[in-house]
Amino acid sequence: MGRVIGTPESTVKCCGAGGRLELSGKALEEPYLAQPPASHKAFDIQVPRGRLWIMSDNRHIALDSRAYGDAPGGGTIEIADVIGVIEASHSSEAVAGAF
Repeated sequence: MGRVIGTPESTVKCCGAGGRLELSGKALEEPYLAQPPASHKAFDIQVPRGRLWIMSDNRHIALDSRAYGDAPGGGTIEIADVIGVIEASHSSEAVAGAF
C-alpha cells in the first residue's frame, strides 16, 4: 500500500527545508512519518498526465515510485492501475489508542 503524493501535472521534489517533500513548490506536512528526511534519495519529478507518484510511509525500506525512476513513466503509475482506495480521517491520538 502506498500514499498518492503526486497527482497528474504536479511536481514532487525531495528534499526541501527540514528534509520535507515539496509538492508543486510548497512544503508538504507529513505527520505520519516517524522522522525526517522524507526520503534519503533526492528526486525532482513532474508527474505526467494520467499518472500518480506513490510513496510508502516506511520510506527508508520501501520500494515505491522512487525505486522505479528508470522505468517507463519515471516511477509513476497509471491511474487506471489503481485497484483500491483507502480513505481515512482521524487524529493521531485516536490511532495511538487503537493499538
